[in-house]
Amino acid sequence: MSFEQRNREDSLVAELGLTTHFQNIPSSMFTAFRCFSGECFAASGLPIAAVLEDSHGLPFVLGYVVCYMLVSLGIYNVILAVYVDITMRAAKESEAVTAEQHSRESIRIARTTRELLKKFAAAYRQFQDLDETETSNKKHLDFSPMESNFTDEDIHGHIAITKELFLLVIQDQSVQFLMDELELPHDRANLFEIIDADGSGTLHVTELVQGLLKIRGEVKKSDAVATLLATKAIQNQLVEPWCHC
Repeated sequence: MSFEQRNREDSLVAELGLTTHFQNIPSSMFTAFRCFSGECFAASGLPIAAVLEDSHGLPFVLGYVVCYMLVSLGIYNVILAVYVDITMRAAKESEAVTAEQHSRESIRIARTTRELLKKFAAAYRQFQDLDETETSNKKHLDFSPMESNFTDEDIHGHIAITKELFLLVIQDQSVQFLMDELELPHDRANLFEIIDADGSGTLHVTELVQGLLKIRGEVKKSDAVATLLATKAIQNQLVEPWCHC
């Protein structure tokens, strides 16, 4: 580029009021970025693209359109696609980790519950072998040697846990440890009444397992309120027929 052409272009830029926007390479790059991002105005308030179109004509328009489409539809979309791909990949990895943790937790709970049932089954068999006098005077059960001989069929057999037996079993330290593993409430002396929903006075294996698993975790206030409201609703349903008589 000759010196005269350079002076001619500088004069043209000055006449158009774009000197501050194209005085050097960094300023030109920033001006191009502004135009591609939507803020393409000169200091005078005129659109830079329109001013350059009037001065340079069709070659500028074609070059500007091609560059704008390349930047806006090409690079921006590539960046967006990379971001979305990274986000989706992280979500899938997190979901896989969560599923694996849930599977491990389910297996751990199942094994812990099985060990707890073995202790109740062993205590039940030992309790059955005692006569009435020994049963009333029994303060502690040593069922650890017996539980290793129990199979799944023995556990799921006809076992009925009374409140007296339940209170004896939960005094064992190993039972307390298993209950801690299951995250059962610490007020375990009252668990029998909670699990024995039908009020039969005995707990069978299915009833015991379902009850223990349902009361796992921290007790929420909403659970207590929901139970209270449900009880009141049942009471109202029982009272209404008597009121109409």
